Amino acid sequence: GMTSNPMAYDLTPAQAQREMGLRESFSHQEITSPLATSRAAWFVQNRDGPRNLVFLHLFDPHYDYRAPPRMARPFLDVRYSGSVVGDAVMEQVAEGTIGPDMSPADLAQLKGLYDADIAFTDSHLATVIATIEAEDLLGRVIVVVVSDHGEEFFEDGRFGHRMSLRDEVLRVPMLFWGPGIIPEGVTVDDEVALYDVLPTLMDYAGIPPDDDIWGRSLRPLMEGRGLPARPSTARLHYVRRDARDHFMRHDALILEGMKVVRRVRVPWSPEQDRDMAAEPDWSTVEYDVYDLAADPGETN
Repeated sequence: GMTSNPMAYDLTPAQAQREMGLRESFSHQEITSPLATSRAAWFVQNRDGPRNLVFLHLFDPHYDYRAPPRMARPFLDVRYSGSVVGDAVMEQVAEGTIGPDMSPADLAQLKGLYDADIAFTDSHLATVIATIEAEDLLGRVIVVVVSDHGEEFFEDGRFGHRMSLRDEVLRVPMLFWGPGIIPEGVTVDDEVALYDVLPTLMDYAGIPPDDDIWGRSLRPLMEGRGLPARPSTARLHYVRRDARDHFMRHDALILEGMKVVRRVRVPWSPEQDRDMAAEPDWSTVEYDVYDLAADPGETN
């Protein structure tokens, strides 16, 4: 049958999955920030018309952690002599160099490499900000910095993401910057979600809200007016390598410091490809409930 890749119409699901794995492996070895921010700066300088939207995807704060040594140095212990390196992280996971039993020094090295990649990406983002300032666009531009997910570093025995909806993965930065438009120096503690970004930008752009769009404008929060508390939601589909007959669906709901996570099996076979809308096997459902205010580490 047809797939989303028109060149892949005659591939078996197994071959398509193998190629997807190869693509993902290559993507983890790329360094994206210099090229992506250079393109973004070029776009700012050559923009066309009064309204533009740029989506800038910076992949670098992501294993593999490949920040240049000069950027990484401030985040690493010069006396470190272990075997954790930023390249080929998944291979090190497979061989056990990176795992829940790694030494504190090895774990500190891994986190340091991650922090270095964030700083490396941040320095490139600064180029885009500087270009906006140089083009005299202050008062006419809003920059939003978000992340699609965080990382687990064995707080609950796992590394990376796509395996749970713990707060290490769900809590991400959300920064709005727009001198002359967005109030400066304001910190908002309310629960908000990534799906609130689009309605917020539409609000500032004067585009009326649309019933088909999830989320709501966060402009009242930034202007000190407040919004009624509302649940935030997240979902994850996770296919375990050793599970060929099902995947796990995780749903999270967070409201005013309380968090509920539901996990349930969904029947699946590689031949069918993943039918994300398939009916779960509700006999397998499990719930976790956390009081995030009293237990921010989700230990109880």
